[in-house]
Amino acid sequence: MKKLLLRVTLMLFCYAIFGTTNGYAQVKFGNSYVNLSKKTAGGTVEPGDTLEIRTCYYFPGGYNSGNVYFARYMDNVPTNTTFIDDSIRLITNEGLLVKRYTLAGGDDAAAY
Repeated sequence: MKKLLLRVTLMLFCYAIFGTTNGYAQVKFGNSYVNLSKKTAGGTVEPGDTLEIRTCYYFPGGYNSGNVYFARYMDNVPTNTTFIDDSIRLITNEGLLVKRYTLAGGDDAAAY
């Protein structure tokens, strides 16, 4: 009984201090595809349309250092589409540009 009580107390302490019991950030994320050519009309993607692929990450309580390390987004570029060079950008939730990346590997952190 004493060991169980000690474990429960330790778990509650870790949760109170770190916000989680396992020491890892509980990251929430979501993806969206926006057809910039059609604006709000939506519909089927057609040749010549410009698509914007967005991903958002949220790090809930306890991880407010302001720094994110080793974030990775992997997705397949749809068939018959072209990836525009110099189009990888890291922006804030206010839409402010933080950093722009290129498709080439080795010159910055991004690669295609």
